[in-house]
Amino acid sequence: MRIGIDFRPALASAGGIGVYVRELTDALAALGSGDSFELFGHRLRQPSGTHLAPAGARLRRRRVPAPVLALASRAGYGADRMLGGVDVLLATDYAPLRASRAPLVATIHDVCFHTLPACYPARLRRRLARVTADLVQRAVRILVPTERVRAEVLAHTAAEADRVRVVPHGVPVLPAAAPATDLGRYVLFLSTVQPRKNLGRLLDAFEAVRVAQPDARLVVAGPAGWDSAAVIARAQALPGVTFLGAVDRTRAAALVRGAAVLAYPSLGEGFGLPVLEGLAAGVPV
Repeated sequence: MRIGIDFRPALASAGGIGVYVRELTDALAALGSGDSFELFGHRLRQPSGTHLAPAGARLRRRRVPAPVLALASRAGYGADRMLGGVDVLLATDYAPLRASRAPLVATIHDVCFHTLPACYPARLRRRLARVTADLVQRAVRILVPTERVRAEVLAHTAAEADRVRVVPHGVPVLPAAAPATDLGRYVLFLSTVQPRKNLGRLLDAFEAVRVAQPDARLVVAGPAGWDSAAVIARAQALPGVTFLGAVDRTRAAALVRGAAVLAYPSLGEGFGLPVLEGLAAGVPV
């Protein structure tokens, strides 16, 4: 079987969806099932990381603007045809992806833009809802990571129950890395910084802890998301806080293994991969 996968998040995202796509593609290619994997990587920007397609998978990548891809899809030249023809196409992100002939399977990681609307700018919330509705309309199967997300997808979209399947995530494979020792003893926040991740509340708690424990350290690692400038500026200004910004997977693995505690005060998640990574590494979460 020729399986098409939207690989763009693996090229673009340092967050959870990028990790999901990279780990899923690597694991599928390693199964030795005899299937072939065609990876859809058409995007205008250059890749932000160095992750390569695994053995047994072929990355198709051209620098094409998203509006051109959308026009091609509407003209009947979908992502499956751009991949040279596949038997099934997997959509992995909140991004428009259409197939001309192949059945579409879509992963919906969460619908927090419906359940936590105050955490999203109005324009972004509308775009996420629109793209998700389009994926739901076109997909023959919808994959979600938990039963709770399944219930929320059924409540907030037009998906029928028999099309939505729960496929839980596994433990992401952390790269080999020695624990970080250059930061002393620290609490780790590892996440994209955006309102839903609730970094502001963690900073409140950290300031209170510092009153009794002046040597307490907090390390914040993760790329800046929307509406994050103010809380990042606060983190950078607070004594005892080290703001690292986006880190690669090797550095993230070292930070997790070296942490005294991993703090994940998010207001809502589809899954929350850093929680599982911390537990798998034996770090209190």
